Amino acid sequence: MSSHNKETNSQNGSVTFQSFPVLKDLPKLSLPALAPVQVNQRTLTLHRNVAGDFGFNVRRTQFPDFRGRLRAVVFAEPTEVRCGPPRPSDIRAGLLPGDQLVKMNGRSVESLGREELLAIIQNSGDQVELTVRAMPELAELCDRTQRGVRDTGDSLMLPPVSNTYLDENITEDERYWLMHKNGYTMARMIETQSDGKVHVMVAGAEMVVDVTDVDKANPSNMDRVEDLARLRYINETSAVHVLRHRYGSGLLYTNAGALSIICMANEQEPLLCNKLVALFKGCRRQQMPPHIYASAQQAYRKMQMSGRSQCLILTGVTGSGKSTQLRNVCHYLCEIAGWTKSLSYGKISAALGVVEAFGNCATRLSKNATRFAQMFSLSFDAAASLRFASIRTFLLDSSHVVKQANGEANFHVFYYLLEGAEPELVQSLRLDSITKPFRSPLIREEDKNAALLGWSRLKEALSTLGISAAHARAIFSLLAAIGHLCCAGATQSPAQKAQFVRASSAQHAAALLSVGTDQLASAVFRGKMSSGGQSGPGNVMNRFSLSNRGQNGQEALEAFVAHLYNELFYAVVALLNRGLGATNLATTTSITIIDFPGGNFNAAWSEESQRTSGLADLTYNYLNERIAELFYDTSFTEPIDLYDREQVEVDIEKPTLCPHQITRLIDQKQQLLNCVDIDLRSEERRGLLHILDEEALFPGATDDSFFERIFVHLGESRLIRRGCRPREFVLGHCLGGSPTVYSVNGWVKAAQPNVSEGSVLTLLHSSRDAAINELFSPFGMTRSESATLNIRRATQAAKLDATGLPTACGFFSNISMQTECIISFARHAGGVQFVHCMQPQPPSEDDGRSTGSEMLLDVPFVRSQLRSLLIIDATRASSRGYPERLSFKDFRRRFQCLVKSSSSLDDVLDDRAAAGRILEDTGVFPHTYRLGLSQVLLRSDVLADLENRRELCLSGLIVSFQRACRKHLSAKWLARRRTLDSAIRCIQRSGKCYIKVREWSWWRLYTKVTPLLAAARCFRFSCLRFSTS
Repeated sequence: MSSHNKETNSQNGSVTFQSFPVLKDLPKLSLPALAPVQVNQRTLTLHRNVAGDFGFNVRRTQFPDFRGRLRAVVFAEPTEVRCGPPRPSDIRAGLLPGDQLVKMNGRSVESLGREELLAIIQNSGDQVELTVRAMPELAELCDRTQRGVRDTGDSLMLPPVSNTYLDENITEDERYWLMHKNGYTMARMIETQSDGKVHVMVAGAEMVVDVTDVDKANPSNMDRVEDLARLRYINETSAVHVLRHRYGSGLLYTNAGALSIICMANEQEPLLCNKLVALFKGCRRQQMPPHIYASAQQAYRKMQMSGRSQCLILTGVTGSGKSTQLRNVCHYLCEIAGWTKSLSYGKISAALGVVEAFGNCATRLSKNATRFAQMFSLSFDAAASLRFASIRTFLLDSSHVVKQANGEANFHVFYYLLEGAEPELVQSLRLDSITKPFRSPLIREEDKNAALLGWSRLKEALSTLGISAAHARAIFSLLAAIGHLCCAGATQSPAQKAQFVRASSAQHAAALLSVGTDQLASAVFRGKMSSGGQSGPGNVMNRFSLSNRGQNGQEALEAFVAHLYNELFYAVVALLNRGLGATNLATTTSITIIDFPGGNFNAAWSEESQRTSGLADLTYNYLNERIAELFYDTSFTEPIDLYDREQVEVDIEKPTLCPHQITRLIDQKQQLLNCVDIDLRSEERRGLLHILDEEALFPGATDDSFFERIFVHLGESRLIRRGCRPREFVLGHCLGGSPTVYSVNGWVKAAQPNVSEGSVLTLLHSSRDAAINELFSPFGMTRSESATLNIRRATQAAKLDATGLPTACGFFSNISMQTECIISFARHAGGVQFVHCMQPQPPSEDDGRSTGSEMLLDVPFVRSQLRSLLIIDATRASSRGYPERLSFKDFRRRFQCLVKSSSSLDDVLDDRAAAGRILEDTGVFPHTYRLGLSQVLLRSDVLADLENRRELCLSGLIVSFQRACRKHLSAKWLARRRTLDSAIRCIQRSGKCYIKVREWSWWRLYTKVTPLLAAARCFRFSCLRFSTS
């Protein structure tokens, strides 16, 4: 990048400085130094309890740092943890989960083994002295109990650290961040010029830069602030500075307003334990530090208070750790709401493992990339207890089975089967006959070990979910059949005349499917069974048969295999839902986590920037843009509309850029289908996928004609341009900040209907294997499974568009309907929260992990991820707005206890006036709330302050109520005890009397004669009845 120098004379003398119109190569500028994390250490003295131990466990493990180097760490964790945030007594005299042991009885434990540590504990007397320090997340949690809600200081209580920019003694008004290609640097503002330039001093040199190249800096005590909305100056550079400091301190989570949390992905993130869950249970948002458990707790608490279903949406590029956060949310909700034992986390983890095995694969950007979208729902009853779970899947990239780009692998389950199957299973499935190109042997030893471990976990998960051995064997047979079909190959002749190249592989596949070889060939190449029953799209296929674009044998085989795997995937999901208890049980609310494939926008930042994207990548990038559109509407459009309806003035403006433009560029439908003017109808603008749908139906269309039509209809848009090579175009994703290159080779063929689309299920239903037939039979399904099946069938058949006209191909309708199902579900949920998963560094080329550079966090890369979703603008809108809303009636009912009750007529009849009086009497500042027409609008910290006051006000009443309850229970226990005592005394007196008379001869006679009296009485009664009859 270029820069030029110029000299300027000031009035006081000649001063030479540099002007950088475009900041690129600045001399000797680096990022600000990170303050070292020095969490306060605690010295505890623990005494032996009645069990003879000290009430804690010692755990020694190898913990990786950010560079991937392992270091020995000793943890001392309590055996029991109370629910809720730690009390001051717990901090002063007790251990917390995640406490790192530094010293034991004054001796450093860094070089001691587990046996030596246990020996020190055993040799201790009645007490032991421990020196510990809390993990960063709990350091924030511990500090929170000692400071107020409005405190925005450094949560780690770090001592003053001498940084490079602090040594310059720059006043707060002159502190600015200067942006450059490597990140940012502290600068001193000298003056602002009238031509859009500013005069700054950086590293001892003065220069003139554009005003857009500087951002206002916050005080240094906000370097690790928990919520970006608390920053005094909310801008991109300050947000990146906070994220960089928190990530360097081991703090992976940062709040970004009321509805968002940022997660900086870390591949070496430790597994979270159950004891940590207890510290978040029952807490409000302001009582918890930023954490994924805090987001789950907030959703659970809102569901309990409002009685409405909640939704958590995980966003981020591919490889950013969304699937890991999905497991963390499920783990937390199972622990806090699973007291009925209806559904354990073990089953949920098993189900997630199975669906990941069938739907995840290794790509060039991630070693465990998700190739489908899912909505994982946890359903609760009226008591907020977890009852069952369900999985709904969308947009599976089934074509990945037959076509993988260079450097990418097939779905995990195939490697699990081929590498880990037992010899008996290998022989019965003929897995040794599956060769290249489908079977690519694993070279690295760690990959083989991972495949073996994945196979054992897959079988264990199927058993845990109650899937029978017959169904599991049917699944494995279908997987092996897919492998044999890929190895069989087909001739390049037209599909109606094509045959298998390797007949033996086709015979193996037919045997595993329990169908005839002729039936299989007819279903694959002619789309009908050997009996003559047609199972294709009917008139649509006849139309394509008249054109010169019919499929050849290999294309028909690949389409059949892709549809076969698609049906297998949905059948496996149906079995998982049965194992998770997704039946017709009555539930009231649910929490749904939406996880979807991340966009490949990070490819431009890695070595993969030269590779082009395909049709599947466009589909997933379009879904990411729709989620960004939803986030935009949730953060800007809906609040502004709410303020307008409530007639409240708030200083919030929509950003100039919005994701709606790129989404309409992709999915805009044609509105003039019924117009009689053909020229006007042909010139109407339509989306890219709609153009592809039309080209797929047009006889004689090719990829070149499709490519030219794109620029006929969309050429005027600045979000799309031609690429450097033929059949390539560039889309400006992420508000134009992530240009992605696409190649249209093979798109028209992929969008066309094929002869095998309807023959797969017909072939599977005709199978002689009862397990396979039952696996794909619609009979015996529950109501929810049947509804899901109907939705999926509808998206794969001929569709009706908005005007009622039939669209035969259905490719665009398939993508549009499934995407709209996800978006509409999130829009109609009772509450939506976003978890933004971010990568600290671009992925490397070898295994999709972050690059191992010495830079802890790639500032430009993180800045681009913040810009892609307008997170900073949304945080600023949340800070300036009023995100907490309560109706006047609910607000009055909840906080009436804070003021004296009034008997005035206005307060009794007018809830709005009563709410205003409550806010005035409690001393809430007028600028922190607004009274609308139907509800109270509050800042987040105001609601937290009112909640704290309410708890303090009701604490006395609750204590009195508890005292009365305990008195009542004690009285009942005492009465029961007195009755028991009387009974015992009576029994004792009777026993003593019996001991005195048991040796008396008359008593013995009495005890022997008494049983005979009953028989004699019965005989006399019988005789009397006989005589009277």
